[in-house]
Amino acid sequence: MAPQKKSVNLSQETKEEFKDLYGEFVSSYLLSPKGEPHRTLPVKSRQEATENYKKIKELHQNGKDITDLVITGLLPHQNTPYNRSKGVWIHVAPAIRRDIHQWFENIGWVDKKDWPEIANAIFRFVSHCVDDPKSLELECKAFIENPKTKGMQSGFLSPVLNALDPDHFIVINKKPKELINYLADKDFTAKLEDYPEINEVGLRIIDDLKDTILEADTTGLHPTVLFDAFSHWFKISKKGKSKPGSKNSKNGKSCWQIAPGDQARLWDDLRKNSIAAVGYSKLDFDLSGQSEDELLKLYRQHFKNETEMSIKINFRMLWNFVSLKPGDRFVSNKGKQSLLGIGTVTGAYKYRPERSEYKHTVDVKYDMVSKEGIKIPDAIKGKFGKTIVPLDEKIFSEIENLFSISEGGTIPTPDDKVTNYWWLTANPKIWSFDKLPVNDKQIYTSINKKGNKRRIYKNFTKVKPGDLIVGYVASPIREVVGLCRVTSELNETVEGEGFEFEKVEDFDETLTLEQIMSVPVLKESEPIKNNNQGSLFILSGEEYETLRALIDEKVTVSKKAEIKPYSVSDALKTLFIDEIKFNETIEILKHKKNIILQGPPGVGKTFLAKHLAYSIMKEVDNRRVAMIQFHQSFSYEDFIQGYRPNEQGRFDLKNGLFYEFCRKAQRKLDSEHFLIIDEINRGNLSKIFGEVLMLIENDKRGPEFAIPLTYSSTIDDTFFIPANLHIIGTMNTADRSLAMVDYALRRRFSFIELEPMFQSPKFFTHLKNNQVQESTIEKIIKKISDLNEKISSDTKNLGKGYKIGHSYFCPSDSEQTYDESWYRTIIKSEIEPLLQEFWFDNPERVDEYIKYLLA
Repeated sequence: MAPQKKSVNLSQETKEEFKDLYGEFVSSYLLSPKGEPHRTLPVKSRQEATENYKKIKELHQNGKDITDLVITGLLPHQNTPYNRSKGVWIHVAPAIRRDIHQWFENIGWVDKKDWPEIANAIFRFVSHCVDDPKSLELECKAFIENPKTKGMQSGFLSPVLNALDPDHFIVINKKPKELINYLADKDFTAKLEDYPEINEVGLRIIDDLKDTILEADTTGLHPTVLFDAFSHWFKISKKGKSKPGSKNSKNGKSCWQIAPGDQARLWDDLRKNSIAAVGYSKLDFDLSGQSEDELLKLYRQHFKNETEMSIKINFRMLWNFVSLKPGDRFVSNKGKQSLLGIGTVTGAYKYRPERSEYKHTVDVKYDMVSKEGIKIPDAIKGKFGKTIVPLDEKIFSEIENLFSISEGGTIPTPDDKVTNYWWLTANPKIWSFDKLPVNDKQIYTSINKKGNKRRIYKNFTKVKPGDLIVGYVASPIREVVGLCRVTSELNETVEGEGFEFEKVEDFDETLTLEQIMSVPVLKESEPIKNNNQGSLFILSGEEYETLRALIDEKVTVSKKAEIKPYSVSDALKTLFIDEIKFNETIEILKHKKNIILQGPPGVGKTFLAKHLAYSIMKEVDNRRVAMIQFHQSFSYEDFIQGYRPNEQGRFDLKNGLFYEFCRKAQRKLDSEHFLIIDEINRGNLSKIFGEVLMLIENDKRGPEFAIPLTYSSTIDDTFFIPANLHIIGTMNTADRSLAMVDYALRRRFSFIELEPMFQSPKFFTHLKNNQVQESTIEKIIKKISDLNEKISSDTKNLGKGYKIGHSYFCPSDSEQTYDESWYRTIIKSEIEPLLQEFWFDNPERVDEYIKYLLA
């Protein structure tokens, strides 16, 4: 390992403590199933980072764009199905959970046009550091000074440096930072400006502890990688002894939350006596002078019935309290509801036996007190709720800002940079997020048309620029469909009192209300608990992140589907149908909205259906083409909507494929969508479509024709089919098991007859281009055409609907030899069974025709 400038003198006690902990880490975590990601991912991540870096260097040297590959290939992403489907660089210490473009653009850190410059800055930083590790300090400074790289700290950049050169660079994020601070008694941050120094200190620590690390290792991983894994375990297992002030210091003093009893019941008492106090009534004696180990031993003796986890948590709080020192700052609170006061510790721990309870105390001075209590902002609410909790300097400063506001005034968000999250419900009969283009702005008023304040009016007063809004469309849509950002707070606008927002994202995959309600965290959110009775609801950070994660997980590999231009001429290169009939079919489909391609087996009905869709869309985009096959057991509940059992043994209302595909088309009204129903006449159409059969008519499309469905909860819970959805059915005319298609279906569909295309010059050319012997081609055309004439003339038993289609003889594998043997195989394996079915009562005729075909 390279020598470092800064020396770090670890005490023998620290080294021995590390050795004991490291042995526990290896046995209980690293070599266990829980440690599998830290054993396997680093090796794969290093290989991929090296390959990605090499590709980027080549592209850069050739003057090619490196933006996408840098962002996806050098920045560490979380190991999720969504990220794996995107092919991004996965790392065991991720800084990115979802699409970084949406993340940084939504919070206003990056403009879409800036990504090439950001990518080049990242590549320049990485390449310069890898080429010359001594330049790290200069490169960090240059990267920080670039205004386009806001938000990218050590956690974004150090993983790739470590992967490319683990001898000179370590991973720094919250966990290794806290471990280094603990071992070296430092107070580094994970900001990039601190990275050069904490990297030096960390490398020296690893060098000092290398013997311990390598002695216990059986994985062969680099010591810096093992140190990172150890920091993860060290954090989650809450190891290490408290060093007050090193992790939550403010001007060298520590910051704390100290609860004045359950739900602040002792607040008046403690404030009157200028003390802070904790209970622990079983320890009814003076704890002064006890070391941490001695006090832990006493705690275990008096709290024998507690679990090991409870002992760790409760003892840590007790030790933090008795370790308070003069100058420490603290905030008193009432649970997670409100802040009561801010104070300063003025004396050391003191046992007060004269008190009836809460005898463990420290003397304090209450500097600021709120008579009514200040509501704890959602952004920091998770820090509160226990007896004593360390607070970092930033959060404590935010709390101090709250108390500096004059009593009775409106309490603003403590930090204007803190993003609040909202849920806004749109009534599609009035307006909808679907129709609002991305980047367009809209005003939402806080007063309804009757002049009354909207429900939960207080939420409107808290909205501020930069807040994010989840867009929900009410019945009949009932889906979260997009994301918006607030651009102005509540004020008087041209439309009345309201706030302004702009749409920043359309979700390619939406979340239904049923899906949201199935998630416990979201089931307790304000909009769900209020049954969406209102319009603007607040979401906690956890609720928003859960929603975001669910949406990201739904965006699967299909989002990466290759989209390429497509035209009628492209279709005609692969289809045997002539241009006039193909164009006529396109026009019929555009006008009627619904067609059925009918014909004998093997005439390419499904193949043609897809190419009709591509030709109208003018591109190959399979996200806008859905396919399903009907059968006798298919039902309304499968196709439209119905109740299905869940994991708890109850029944949930689930939407079928057609319902979901219609919703998808409704969200993209400017794009054509196509549903291909194979074997449409195999199903009971009245049973499958139900009341929706009326809506598929071309003149009954759109929201103005919306109707309630069978399982609608109210008459206002309606459904419609958008005008941009087309249905292409296929029907095999040779299927004896099918009943006649009823008039209701025939009236709503146009029927297109397809014939075998053996006589088409395109068929001959296609076979010849696929290396089919010319004599075999002529044999196929002559003999199958003769057979089709026989079938067509047998009007008593068969007819033209039973002809043999050309697709039986279309080559599918260019490596196969298409000769006489291939031809005979098709006749025996596919054509003969078909003829046996046609003339099941006349086997002699079947034998006659097979002999003719094989002669």
